[in-house]
Amino acid sequence: MIHCLLNNRLLVLVLTVLLHFNLSSAANNIVVDKDGDALWSYLGSESPNMPVLFHTKGGAAKPAAFGLEYKEGKNALQERLVKNFWKQYANEPDPMHIKLFYCVLFDEKLNIEEIRFQRIGLVERFITELEKSGYFDTLEKEIALTKGKWVRKNKETRHIPSYVYFGWVDL
Repeated sequence: MIHCLLNNRLLVLVLTVLLHFNLSSAANNIVVDKDGDALWSYLGSESPNMPVLFHTKGGAAKPAAFGLEYKEGKNALQERLVKNFWKQYANEPDPMHIKLFYCVLFDEKLNIEEIRFQRIGLVERFITELEKSGYFDTLEKEIALTKGKWVRKNKETRHIPSYVYFGWVDL
């Protein structure tokens, strides 16, 4: 048990370092969604308060800040998404061993504006199968059901017009 916890903490630390390295070296590179459309780019030091430029489905580019969290915590969010996702398909699923990365764009009042899936690690064949099975739609609906369950990490009252949350779910 302790060995497993240490491995999980080490994995989280490595992923955090890699994300930081990726973001710092990715300034102005555009990350695409599962359909190959522009999703977000990192602005870095050009815009320290709004470091991400979120590209909406409609083509608008919205500067967005980090700084949101699910009220019940990241682990509770992941557990909720997985549990409710699999309720749609089977009681005891066989794991697919797929990690789906998603981005959620929020407005200043923390209303969900858009939910999109990143193309990280997904080959076209998997994307096609997941779409045919309705998995993306189901997961998007489950994320949308978290409406009203988000809070700002920093309780400051300064005006930020958009927030972005990056997460993943293991299926």
